[in-house]
Amino acid sequence: MRIYEELAKRNPDAFQPHLAANLNNLGAMQSEVGQREAALASAAEAVRIYEELANRNPDAFQPHLAASLNNLGAWQSKLGQRKAALASAAEAVRIYEELAKRNPDTFQPDLAASLNNLGAMQSEVGQREAALASAAEAFDLYWPLFATPPETFARNMMISLRNLLRRQRDGGRAPDAALLERVGVLRELGLDVPLDPDSG
Repeated sequence: MRIYEELAKRNPDAFQPHLAANLNNLGAMQSEVGQREAALASAAEAVRIYEELANRNPDAFQPHLAASLNNLGAWQSKLGQRKAALASAAEAVRIYEELAKRNPDTFQPDLAASLNNLGAMQSEVGQREAALASAAEAFDLYWPLFATPPETFARNMMISLRNLLRRQRDGGRAPDAALLERVGVLRELGLDVPLDPDSG
């Protein structure tokens, strides 16, 4: 980090992207040793740099900005900054929605993952209907990705399904017929799909 900071001061165009990437890495390491406040600061600085880079070159840096916003939202959530976490997650989804419109094959999985994150943040602040909608959209996005070939997105699909079932349970709703039909398809493929999201 110290080296990249020095390099970025002398040649920001060349080294700011490396600095931002390493800030995300540093934040992960800080979190692992319990330095959550420091991890949050590193993630926030990475987002700040990627915002500047994305303003100048959106095609190159919007994906990195969205990923960094998801990281920032995670640290904010862990520190109890729920409204800030929700805002970060919502902005990441907004960016991935734009990217997925232009290039769905590349960015639809990222959009689905970000919608799962957003749903969790919405649930944390009591926005149950919004959380359910985000979880349902994520599951709908994963469904065609999972179909061919199934093994590529199997883990993501299961995580998304559990999130959707949790959001439905939180809203006092039972799985509808369409979801049960998809569960049946997954079970026919040999996947263990409990309808209790907290089992297994």
